Amino acid sequence: MKLKNRADIWKQQKYNNSCAWDCFSMLLKTQGVETSSKELVGSSQVPYQLRLHPEENRLTAGMLVQDDEIVNLTIGKYALKLHSTRVSTIADYIELATETLLSGESFVTSLKRPDDLPGRHAVVFTGLADSIFLGLDPDCRLDRATDYHYSDVKDIVTLDLELEDFHQRVTGDNGYVPLLGVLVACDPLEVTSEMMKDVFSRSRVALDFFESATNELDFQNSKSMPVIYNVLKPALSDLRTAIEIRDEYQNRNSEIALFLKEFESEVLEFRKLTKNNELVPAKLTKKLSASLARSYNLLEKHLSYEMYRRNKALTNA
Repeated sequence: MKLKNRADIWKQQKYNNSCAWDCFSMLLKTQGVETSSKELVGSSQVPYQLRLHPEENRLTAGMLVQDDEIVNLTIGKYALKLHSTRVSTIADYIELATETLLSGESFVTSLKRPDDLPGRHAVVFTGLADSIFLGLDPDCRLDRATDYHYSDVKDIVTLDLELEDFHQRVTGDNGYVPLLGVLVACDPLEVTSEMMKDVFSRSRVALDFFESATNELDFQNSKSMPVIYNVLKPALSDLRTAIEIRDEYQNRNSEIALFLKEFESEVLEFRKLTKNNELVPAKLTKKLSASLARSYNLLEKHLSYEMYRRNKALTNA
């Protein structure tokens, strides 16, 4: 039975960059499945994927494995997966969103961040009433160290958008048409060796680009910021978050997560100094260069381990 009360569905985002998984958890809740982003990331056979966007010269390390059109994340133990589609025009998107909600299904999508913040953010829409799109935001910049009750943050995380507002938040300023994801049944063994091979092949291409794009990075030059923002930071923060969640679920501490956290803090300090036109200490640039050189081997080692571990799990399944 699908839940209609948003107070019963809402999940709070507890990790950096985990909004998509928190939304997936909310969709599962509409199916009566109680879970969390920690459990989903920790138990998933494919908790993340390094991805290259060559036309934009940037990397992402998202926690949903996707190709150009479809997000196909299999959580076998629930026999459900997230199937997401990108239509060609915003008119088609709104028609699909309307049909989905009127059929009683909830969906996950992305909206432009409020208050002109950069980027996009995953949210869930649960219904349509009087031409109002009824949604839920897992975050809205809540303090992640605090556990909130829905009643305490209802006015912050509830989305009630009229069609014009929905259209604007969905497209942003550039007419972007996002993915729209719903739950569908799947074979618990749907994650195959061919799918895994494809996922790791794309991650390998992204890792090679990471090394080629950063191997001459000059941390003493503020002009390096585009590469740091588009290539280096996503590979640090997004990937680190996914690995930290998985390690926490499995009660282990991996070398790679600790390293990425420290390296990310160095990058953020560098970015803050350059943004404020302050002098970057030679000690910091030396640390950054050393961390970058070390990252190539560690990320390569980690990807090879992941390939071995996943292939072994599939062989034993």
